[in-house]
Amino acid sequence: MVATVPMRRALAWVTPTVLLVELVLVTGGVLSLSQAVWVFVLVEAALAIAGLTVIVAAVHHYRSASSARDGSRWEAAQSALTSVLPRRAARAIVIEARAWWALARWPRHRRPVRGEFSYGRDLRPLLAMVIGLLVLEGVIIECVVFAVFGHSWWLWALAAVHLYALCWILGILASLTALPHRVNERFIVLQDSIFGEYQLSLNQVSRARVATTHNTGRSGLAIDPHTNVGRLCHGEGTVTIEFNDSPEMAGTYTRQLAISVDKPADFVATVQAFQASTTN
Repeated sequence: MVATVPMRRALAWVTPTVLLVELVLVTGGVLSLSQAVWVFVLVEAALAIAGLTVIVAAVHHYRSASSARDGSRWEAAQSALTSVLPRRAARAIVIEARAWWALARWPRHRRPVRGEFSYGRDLRPLLAMVIGLLVLEGVIIECVVFAVFGHSWWLWALAAVHLYALCWILGILASLTALPHRVNERFIVLQDSIFGEYQLSLNQVSRARVATTHNTGRSGLAIDPHTNVGRLCHGEGTVTIEFNDSPEMAGTYTRQLAISVDKPADFVATVQAFQASTTN
């Protein structure tokens, strides 16, 4: 049985609480130092066993979720982490992993292969500008800190923060090609940069067509709960997908979805080809 969230939070306080109680008991002469050490070792061993069972349960949950989702490993990973961590923490871990995974794949995956489609062409110049400004800002701030404090730890702390922020923006930029949309004979897998992945059954798709949708809000997934019309755009939407059986995305059903694809005609042709092959 997987520990509940309150139980996991309580377990996190066991070690410092035991240490504090033992300190009081040893100081008061109730326990000897050797007895206190043995009690601490036994408590930590019990916590290690409890932690191991949680890890085993999470791995089992991941395998079950991956099988149920026909190999959608990112969704399975988040589902497994949610079984042992708060939902927001699990989502943050998956987003972080996707950012580093995109960076690792980027040098060898600049051009999508057959059945894969990059997106966010309109967004790339903006991201490149943000990266340039971030580098410039980092250099200026580092020079100011060095002039004021010299070789202090502040210099290295700010450098680490700037480097991490730079890697994050680079991860978003890399994801637009390294984490592409995918189409196969069973699914359309849509990517929301490093922030999510949505696997839609091809049987749910009524049709896909080339159509321009102006993205007036933020990038990423947004669904109007009143009309059930959504968009998953990074820049302008270039393809509209209509569904005969509304899929659930991020807890909301959608009957029509606009997405960004760098080569919309190729994407639509691929979807139509797979639909034709499954009906024959």
